[in-house]
Amino acid sequence: ALLLLINIQAAMSDAGEIFHQDLGLEIVISVDIAPHTDDAHDDTHCQHCCHSHASSLLADNSPNSQFCLTLIDPAQDIYVGAGNAVFNSSVNLMDLSSVCVTPPDVITLSTTVVSALEASAEAIVTVDLSEVSTQGVSVDYVTSDGSAISGQDYAPVSGTLNFAAGESSKTISIPLIQDIDFEGDETFNILLSNSVNASILNNSSIVTIEDAGCISPANGDTWYYNYYEGVWNAVPDFATEVIVASGTTNTVSTEPAISNDNYGLSFTSCLEVPFEGTYTFSTTSDDGSLLYVNNTVVIDNDGLHGARTVTADYQLSAGTHQIKVDFFERTGSDLLSASWIAPDAPSEVCGEPNFSSLTDSGFYVWKDCGGDEMWYARASAGGGGAMNYVGEFLADAAMTSITPFSLEPTDNYVTALADTSLSFDMTMGGQWLDGIQFSLESSAEEFCLALNDETQKIFVGAEQNEFSSSVNLIDLSSACVNGPVITPEPLACGMPDFDSANDAGLFLWQACDTDETWHLTASAGGGFASFEGTITDSATISVLSLTSFESTDSAILSNSDQTLSYSMSMGGPWIDSMQFDVSDDGDACFGVGLPVGLQVVVGEDNNLITPPFNMITLDSC
Repeated sequence: ALLLLINIQAAMSDAGEIFHQDLGLEIVISVDIAPHTDDAHDDTHCQHCCHSHASSLLADNSPNSQFCLTLIDPAQDIYVGAGNAVFNSSVNLMDLSSVCVTPPDVITLSTTVVSALEASAEAIVTVDLSEVSTQGVSVDYVTSDGSAISGQDYAPVSGTLNFAAGESSKTISIPLIQDIDFEGDETFNILLSNSVNASILNNSSIVTIEDAGCISPANGDTWYYNYYEGVWNAVPDFATEVIVASGTTNTVSTEPAISNDNYGLSFTSCLEVPFEGTYTFSTTSDDGSLLYVNNTVVIDNDGLHGARTVTADYQLSAGTHQIKVDFFERTGSDLLSASWIAPDAPSEVCGEPNFSSLTDSGFYVWKDCGGDEMWYARASAGGGGAMNYVGEFLADAAMTSITPFSLEPTDNYVTALADTSLSFDMTMGGQWLDGIQFSLESSAEEFCLALNDETQKIFVGAEQNEFSSSVNLIDLSSACVNGPVITPEPLACGMPDFDSANDAGLFLWQACDTDETWHLTASAGGGFASFEGTITDSATISVLSLTSFESTDSAILSNSDQTLSYSMSMGGPWIDSMQFDVSDDGDACFGVGLPVGLQVVVGEDNNLITPPFNMITLDSC
């Protein structure tokens, strides 16, 4: 094989036809040639390769086409065609000259992603030449829509960039249009084409318009409105309608209407939500109305009808949200109003208590409402001797992002019951604080804190609401006075969703709604599979029934019936299954002896659990 360095400006197929022009590539290839001696060459092979390709290339009329061959060793010669024309180490096979012109300049965009704030006057895209050109270069450009729409989100532009000799960079300016719609980030494209004296390496750039968010009127009013005229039987897409009039107002009503019939109104406002909660929205309208929160329809009061009120609850996070009310009136009487009611502020749990670790002892708990929404706990000895706080947070939802604060090696915290239980043991003295912080899923309806020492005090929120050793942190009652009493739904309840023809693995669940029997099913998922493992318990295990067990399968009790060893093999869509009971004390451990890395599908939620694990909590065992 002869190693060649070839500068290709026209790539060829095996038949010698040109299939792409001006690639501007430099590649190293290995070319197989017939064996030869030092004094003789296989000219037939060389003539066929070089001559046929050269003929095809010479037939192309592109003024910039060239096909260069360069040997790495400058002392070696190249023989071309039937006439054995000789060239020293390099040849342009297009005109059989020894001149290989440097590839033309390549136009590239400076970046494939350009971002600009919606509030900015314009977005700037830079187009660069890869090197300074010795001749004039030009290229056409045009914008095209993505999720951003020309005329609504940006002003479309097109034209030609002209690079004079010696220039290497040009910019394209695209005016942006700011609106009051809460749309999220949107994109459009700049496309390059029709280059002269250069090739386009990257012909497009994505421009991202970063949404300005919810915008309130600057004059102190609370609503923007647009007024439209037309004949509709339902609320139209006002984005496609012509705005007849616009302005600001402090109320949602029919007051801005110019006509009495056949008109529409669209109102937009910003709702500042100080804390997460369920908000109640309503509209009363004649005819139809829709109420949106962040572009999601919350109230559908649409259609032709008399005065009608529709109410709906909607969960909102703390922060700014856009509210939009669209309304249309056909004929007859007209009426429009909109309102919302905020939930009671959870002020009693919010805010860090103002206490001194030098003088105030106790267990302090609060939620950072409107901030990171995390729960914080700090234990203080109040400047005195060592104090030990032992207790537990218990909820009906998971506690996550758990972070210790100033805990020593002798302190600890432990999660259990799928992170719905958080136990702690902290000891501190003098002015020092121990603590912990965590997030609680917003779905929680029960959340209790209990200290083991009934003489210790708990202080909650900025107002330092005082409780003796136990508190329900949802309603700040003493409902947990006897300790946490919440029993989360067993995580293994209900049959997993699987298809034995396609899903291979072990599937474990408990029939919680009936006899609480445990079921274990093994599936090959259409192939072949074999599973062997062990279930252990501190009490007796009972095997109730075996399904589709062959002579090679087994379920054996040992160790005073506290160990159940099983072996199941199956193929195709067939399954093996067994039903059994374990004790209610929560000590049963599943999956001892299973292959490392195997995950078991547990319960109707298809929890993927790596064995061995506790069959009640799904924690490791």
